[in-house]
Amino acid sequence: MKKTEPLEREPEPGIWRQTLIRMIWLTTAATVVGLAVNAWRRDPLPLFKAPAIQTAIHFREIDDRLAGQLTRSGQAILLDARQPGFYAIGHIPGAVSLPVADFEAAYASLRARDLAVLRPESTTILITYCSNRDCPDSRTLAEKLFAKGHRDIMVYAGGWEDWEGKGHESEK
Repeated sequence: MKKTEPLEREPEPGIWRQTLIRMIWLTTAATVVGLAVNAWRRDPLPLFKAPAIQTAIHFREIDDRLAGQLTRSGQAILLDARQPGFYAIGHIPGAVSLPVADFEAAYASLRARDLAVLRPESTTILITYCSNRDCPDSRTLAEKLFAKGHRDIMVYAGGWEDWEGKGHESEK
């Protein structure tokens, strides 16, 4: 019986070097194209720094009936996020002015008056409200209170416009 020779041939000298150079060139070209495409995207992938993690905080939105019920029972306090001028014109009875635009100063002032409900360990529910459903201040105020350590926070999204529109009592 004859011995058969293997079908494989020895590679030509330098073929491995050429193949390696081609692989490096192809990898480099693909990387450059990928980076260019990423740079032109409307929402590029973060490649060189960690993305900022945005944690959405969801607060329970309540209506006028629940806001009134909780405040009348003493379980909650209403915090008016509007500017002091709007608060002076009219506000929900028992509400405390805590304007979001001057939050730090107003919060410190209320804490200095020893308003016990503004202690983070308080079990009183904080209900924020502003002008109307389109006003973002009640949510912004809730977020600022959350950052201060408060956890029992609700948002009366309808706000002053809803309260007054439903014929509820008001204070001036």
